[in-house]
Amino acid sequence: MLTLEDGLNDKFGNGNLIYETTFAGDTLVKLEYGQNGFDRMVHHDVVLTQRGTYAFITNVHVDGLIVDGITELIAYGNKVWEWDMTSHVLPIKPGTEFSQPWGNSIEEDGNGNYLLSFRNLCQIWKVDALSGEVIMKFGQGEGLGLSDVDLPLYQHHAQCLGCDNYLLYDNGDIEKRSYSRLIKYHIDSENRLANVDHVVELPSSLFSPFMSSVEQYNDGYISASSIAKKVAFINKDGQVKWTMQFGDRMFRAQLVNVSNVS
Repeated sequence: MLTLEDGLNDKFGNGNLIYETTFAGDTLVKLEYGQNGFDRMVHHDVVLTQRGTYAFITNVHVDGLIVDGITELIAYGNKVWEWDMTSHVLPIKPGTEFSQPWGNSIEEDGNGNYLLSFRNLCQIWKVDALSGEVIMKFGQGEGLGLSDVDLPLYQHHAQCLGCDNYLLYDNGDIEKRSYSRLIKYHIDSENRLANVDHVVELPSSLFSPFMSSVEQYNDGYISASSIAKKVAFINKDGQVKWTMQFGDRMFRAQLVNVSNVS
């Protein structure tokens, strides 16, 4: 189990501590900002890679602006790889305003490349884990044949399901589209074509314009609607079969294989 913590009371809510623990509470790995190659604060998400390394989203400060990046560490804290999106979003075009792209999830695909979600861009990117090349962009402004109504709006928790299929929590927005969706896309980045494979429009009781997550489960989805403080199971027909109410907002809900818990 991976845990990201803010032990510095950072004003931006960034994390400086990464723990890998067992479900019994035993610490396997502790990584701390400022030690060895851990030289960028973490924000939002960290993943244990197929290579056994720890990759996370970082803030990168460039000429008074903040862009997002990736840092990859081994268990001893040594840095083995890093990337940032500076060359992709800077310099700013004249007459435009800049806001941090706001990466909010990082996952691996089957080839070990990184899938990133950028909330403020309303896009997901795939980055080659060796070269740093951006090998896919999809979303607002990069619709790959889809109309704007089918594209994500301030999405979270983008995941690669294999065979060019992707799943995400499409948050929506209070003013622009006041409902959330769970969407599966098929994205052929080589031919620059995308289509909606499956979509579930969530009821107003599960609308969450911020944070939130989704995972496939059996014939439906487990979804965390953070602002509603609810986790729900929704079947493939969009029917809410059960919900769990929590006392506070959660960033994400993830499935655990109980047979592997010790």
